[in-house]
Amino acid sequence: MIKDSRNYGVDLLRIVSMLGVVTLHILGHGGLLDNAGSFFEFSALYFLQTLVQPAVDCFILISGYVGYKKGRYYPRLKNIISLFFVVLFYSISITFVFKLIFPDSVSTIDIIKACMPILSQQYWFFTSYVGLFILSPLLNVAVHHADKKQMLIFTIVLAICCCFSRIKDPFAFDGGFSVIWLALLYLFGALMKKHDLANALSKKAWALIATSFLVLTWTSKIAFSYIPISFVNEHSSILLSNTSPTVVIMACSSLCLFSKTNCKETLGALINFLSASAFSIYLIHDNIFIRTFIISRASDTIGNYHPALTVLFVLCGATLVSFYCILIDNI
Repeated sequence: MIKDSRNYGVDLLRIVSMLGVVTLHILGHGGLLDNAGSFFEFSALYFLQTLVQPAVDCFILISGYVGYKKGRYYPRLKNIISLFFVVLFYSISITFVFKLIFPDSVSTIDIIKACMPILSQQYWFFTSYVGLFILSPLLNVAVHHADKKQMLIFTIVLAICCCFSRIKDPFAFDGGFSVIWLALLYLFGALMKKHDLANALSKKAWALIATSFLVLTWTSKIAFSYIPISFVNEHSSILLSNTSPTVVIMACSSLCLFSKTNCKETLGALINFLSASAFSIYLIHDNIFIRTFIISRASDTIGNYHPALTVLFVLCGATLVSFYCILIDNI
């Protein structure tokens, strides 16, 4: 029987995943991946991206894993309302701060969009998450009635969807940025909790699976990028996406691994404190103005060093950004 007591290992994964999201944004929005020059720099930066690519999938899996409670189908309305006001607060306050500092950079339309963060999709994740919240009662009922055989069938369906999404995306998963994709991962995360998938293998086995698919995904990116065939080059990132089967396996393995990680009460208190600000880290650092004026300049700041130093600076930058966001959130 699965206990509903707090699992600090899952909270720890939430913190690690948010650091991964910040790292992804520094690499992508910061222009570091686009400006990678030498083979060594290209390989090092894409290894880092591959390492943190499962971060968003982990968040959704955690939502299903934590959200599933036997006999409880409806999520608490106050939770989504609370999140909405947090989103509204940061969306408006950051916009007005930039309006004061850089008045010409913020238009009236920007202010209106900041006041309607869901409709204007200021944060794609939260807009999609609201859709997931609306669907979650139906998803919870489906999980409640699913046995292990149905879980196996759903696993096969999810694998098929992952493969198709990397070819032509016929189901409009939009690279993992759609409500449909979030719903599929939420379902699987809840099924993992219900059927205690984590205990099917040892921690070493889950770590080995995650590492193996990390290497497979990374080497495919490097190999496909340097094979002198244009068609292959164009599809070099076929496994490097939120909907990639290898990335999904990495995310699921990570959740199983961390859920089996025991933390002492003292460390658990720290983990709980940090994880409480995980969502705010996303809202602050990925605000459109902070992304434009700060994150987008990462390549100019840390992109002119030895590749090993660049990777180190990216990780340090992600940690510092997260630290300052946690500080702001608590203030």
